[in-house]
Amino acid sequence: MHGYSYGFAIDLSAAADVRICTRDVRFSVKEVDIGIAADIGVLSRPPKIVGNFGWVKEVALSARLFGAEEALRVRSVNSIHDSKEAMMGTALDIASLRYTAVWSSAAMQTGDVSKALTAGIEKRTPTFEKL
Repeated sequence: MHGYSYGFAIDLSAAADVRICTRDVRFSVKEVDIGIAADIGVLSRPPKIVGNFGWVKEVALSARLFGAEEALRVRSVNSIHDSKEAMMGTALDIASLRYTAVWSSAAMQTGDVSKALTAGIEKRTPTFEKL
């Protein structure tokens, strides 16, 4: 996240596994300023991330701005980067690691994993199927 990340941006980011932002980002739950409830995800997902329902309620009811440092302190984001370019580089690095992990796990034969674990427990050499 970078720039202004208001309302739905917070909802959407709360649905992600990893959240990264730039140092200059400004967050706010602005629904209260226009007279509507922050109902879609702001009141349900972030408390599970930050572990502090009081903080989530406070920012949702006050519509106050908060920055990257506060978001990191309450664990709403995983890391802060100095520029959008640096943040995107990190995001792409994380995404390609995830991509590699998915392909690697698909390539593993699940029978081999259990055979290896069982052999380790039984202190013997595993026997695998031919590829």
